Amino acid sequence: MQDAQEGWLTRREVADLIGRSYDSVRRDEREGVYANARQRAGSTAVEIPVSDLVAAGHYTPSAEETPEEGVARVRGDRQADELRDELVRALTR
Repeated sequence: MQDAQEGWLTRREVADLIGRSYDSVRRDEREGVYANARQRAGSTAVEIPVSDLVAAGHYTPSAEETPEEGVARVRGDRQADELRDELVRALTR
């Protein structure tokens, strides 16, 4: 799964998808558990392919949710959280 839009996740997205802490994901990435992790071009963000999560046994796509649907769910949840936070900040001003 090498599609840059759908198959790669940030550490935070990986943590949300597999239910582990950001620090655990970062540690696994640094220890080489995610062999194909890369730094996003022009950024300090690290991207991890979903295929590495599957290979490490950290994510198993289910019959109910394909990897693409899992990625979309995590990204949608993150965007909803960011919008809620932005709304709270706006209301407190």
